[in-house]
Amino acid sequence: MAKILVVDDSRFQRKIICGLLTKGGHRAYEAGSGREALELLRTEQAPDCVLADLCMPDMAGLDLLAAITEMGLEVPVAIVTADIQLGTRHECYQRGAVAVVNKPVDDERLENVVSKALAGPSKITPDQADALTELINIGIGRAAGLLNEMTDAHVSLSVPSLVLTSLDELNTELGGMSEDALASVQLRFSGSFRGTAALVFPTESAKTLVTALTDEEHDELDLDEVRAGTLNEVGNIVINGVMGSITNVLQESIEYAIPDYKEDTLDNLFRGKPGDEPMTVLLATTHFAIETLRLDGEVILLFEVGTFDVLMKALTGLMDD
Repeated sequence: MAKILVVDDSRFQRKIICGLLTKGGHRAYEAGSGREALELLRTEQAPDCVLADLCMPDMAGLDLLAAITEMGLEVPVAIVTADIQLGTRHECYQRGAVAVVNKPVDDERLENVVSKALAGPSKITPDQADALTELINIGIGRAAGLLNEMTDAHVSLSVPSLVLTSLDELNTELGGMSEDALASVQLRFSGSFRGTAALVFPTESAKTLVTALTDEEHDELDLDEVRAGTLNEVGNIVINGVMGSITNVLQESIEYAIPDYKEDTLDNLFRGKPGDEPMTVLLATTHFAIETLRLDGEVILLFEVGTFDVLMKALTGLMDD
């Protein structure tokens, strides 16, 4: 049983979340504002974790997180929000949130978030995360250069954050995308590291990207060969850029299968088969910007658990040289 502080300016939301937590066997107590939460944290024993609403009038959830950190309290903070934009989720991670859950919450998603918050930091050191982020950024930069040539316009791509998770938690991490049909290019790789690299687009971002690359209107695209072929090429460029950056710097060799374009829900795209090796998921959000156009896409790297440890050791060895 965990002691959990629920912070939300809506009494209705506090009642729902506290009720679900109590039902799950936890001890929940509440604060109606960020300032009230800080007062409780100063005067009472620290909770095992804090669930804070992102948007509150007196103090936003991320500002509360910053204040908790300044107090020197090592309390994990998860953010609850109605904002399903991928950029918002990853800003939360950048600012130090251990998890993000979308409203309306249900008992399963809430328990997943609490479990993640209580589990502590993922098995990756800050130095490893910094090195991996830099390698992915280099690969994304190379991919942007190739896309510049394809579009005849300035294309920028960035990786603002990195999240280490599992297949079971992937739906929670991408809550805003989990029930929608997605466009995905997947590329299996093997060698020193084994797994699958994928570029996943929300449907609207995929349509907008293909329109920008082909000068065709959305209603002409539908699910035709032009759309599939274009996204396959983009995915291939981005994935090869990212994986090539990692393997070149670490001086490791891997082999790739033929890119596979799919359209389905997130759950079906990455559903494991019986007998499959467990996977460690490395999730990075890539923001595409084509001139004044802003698009969202996800770079998802799935490593077999044993080979992810090999990757981490290789990164550590590189930094120690």
